[in-house]
Amino acid sequence: MRILFFDEKKSRMKIKVESLDDLWTLYNIISKNDIVYGRTFRRIKQNEEAIRADKGERIPVYLGIRVEETSFHGFADRLRIKGRIVSGPEDLISAGSFHTLNVEVDSQIEIVKDRWSKTDLKRIDEALKSSSSPVIILCAVDSNEASIALMGSFQTKIVTRITESIPGKRLTDKENTEAYQRFYASILKVIETLLGESRVDYIIIAGPGFVKDHLRDYIIHRKPELKNMIITDTVSSGDVSGINEIIKRGAAISVLSKMRVIEHSSLIEDVLKRLAKNSGDVAYGFDDVRDAAERGAVQTLLVTDELVRSLDETKRSNVHNLIEIVENMSGDVKIFSVQTPPGEQLKGLGGVAALLRFNLFKDSRR
Repeated sequence: MRILFFDEKKSRMKIKVESLDDLWTLYNIISKNDIVYGRTFRRIKQNEEAIRADKGERIPVYLGIRVEETSFHGFADRLRIKGRIVSGPEDLISAGSFHTLNVEVDSQIEIVKDRWSKTDLKRIDEALKSSSSPVIILCAVDSNEASIALMGSFQTKIVTRITESIPGKRLTDKENTEAYQRFYASILKVIETLLGESRVDYIIIAGPGFVKDHLRDYIIHRKPELKNMIITDTVSSGDVSGINEIIKRGAAISVLSKMRVIEHSSLIEDVLKRLAKNSGDVAYGFDDVRDAAERGAVQTLLVTDELVRSLDETKRSNVHNLIEIVENMSGDVKIFSVQTPPGEQLKGLGGVAALLRFNLFKDSRR
């Protein structure tokens, strides 16, 4: 992410999007009633009597819209911002009509808020710092299936799943070997595409048995320049659950330690362990967490992005007030993406939990 300018007095910030992680950050900081400006295409009818929208001409325009809702389409590498037009060429658009801005990598947008909260600015600062964090290709592979994902600081995106019918014979059998060669070639093709599209630092290949090692050797033989990027590990399968295992496993931890999802996995596991022990130094659910925060007990607040950017203004305001209470009392705040496994777990706890400085709920019936 690049900040092109920030006028704090006018609460205006112009941003250039440089990665998928940036789109996720914007998805979390752009709220209802913000005004967002950007270049877009608008279908203009030359004939007012035209009925079919597809008879209009799509022309480039610079519009400002008052945000009503946003949606992040990770599979399409796109952030969609829908709202009513408040600014644009008067001869081409009607103020108050709806429009959707599609924000992608390399897009530039300007955001105007009533005020930029500490939480918003903290998220921007984290995005700027994370630009130097590693990007990793994850490949879970077994004897006839592979799942490939791209992992950034804020999200893990499943790219594709590859299957191959492998004959049930010895690896040295010609037919068997040729099937594996096709399988490995398909995987390498996807990896090469990702290397061309993203700044990748590491490739982690994991699976049961020998397949992961043979795939590594296959890739290194054909692309020796990738040798120092590849790390292998053991997981139980080549499906999406194997990707989730990679995130949690041994050899990968040293590489992924800088990644936000690893930190979040560790935090949610700590929450669950404390709950299981009924140790009293953990809270979950909005009311209990707010009670703990007001008593200065919250060391680390865990909250989902869904709550932080809820379309329900009362709910969103309550969450932001909770965050401010925790930060004003020197607590740490971690915002979880519900698009990651730890984020899903936190959502199951009501979307908010807290690790406490001292026992507050010991022996209480919660």
